[in-house]
Amino acid sequence: MITSNRILPVDQESSIFLKTAEKGTKNMKEESERMTTIKGIFCNFTAALTSNPSEEKKFRTPRERRIMNDELRKMPSLSGFRSNHLMVNRERVMNYLPQLRRCSHLDNIARVHAIEMAEEGKILKHLSSKTLLRLQENGYPKALVVMNAGRSSSILDAQNKFMNSKISRSNILDPKLKRIGFGCENDEKGRVYSCQMFTSLQDRLILI
Repeated sequence: MITSNRILPVDQESSIFLKTAEKGTKNMKEESERMTTIKGIFCNFTAALTSNPSEEKKFRTPRERRIMNDELRKMPSLSGFRSNHLMVNRERVMNYLPQLRRCSHLDNIARVHAIEMAEEGKILKHLSSKTLLRLQENGYPKALVVMNAGRSSSILDAQNKFMNSKISRSNILDPKLKRIGFGCENDEKGRVYSCQMFTSLQDRLILI
């Protein structure tokens, strides 16, 4: 794992790890003081360049392959139904990982970020201070929150670009993550700005 103070652009995409204080809200101020400040936002940016355990295991038993194929057959078809949540979960199933649960609160945050990107006409490599504050104040003292952001011609194109990016792919296939949110917005030129958000929290999030 490599830690950096900045995000390296990867094919018009960026992947962000936002790690909040690990000692609870009582020590939030102390923890924030040692975090990297970027445009007034306290956050740690971490690029997960190590491979995931699911991708390290090359050999699969016939039983494992049968279970994976059975689970794929039970999932809705992508033809005519461009759900990014489904696209992500199909990738995880094909890599022998559990599916992520959709979180409407993360959907809302991802949607807001996508709108901000479309309005500014560029990839934003960090959340706004207001959005980040919502994450920090509502149950994230021990949670890992990961964000992929990109610009593309469609939702399917966005997913393909994420999977072709080493960091974004590692985020999507991270076995520690449990929940997913997705948002997108078109700019005036018809380009699609997409934002995927993931968290390690399993319980329902309460965001205001």
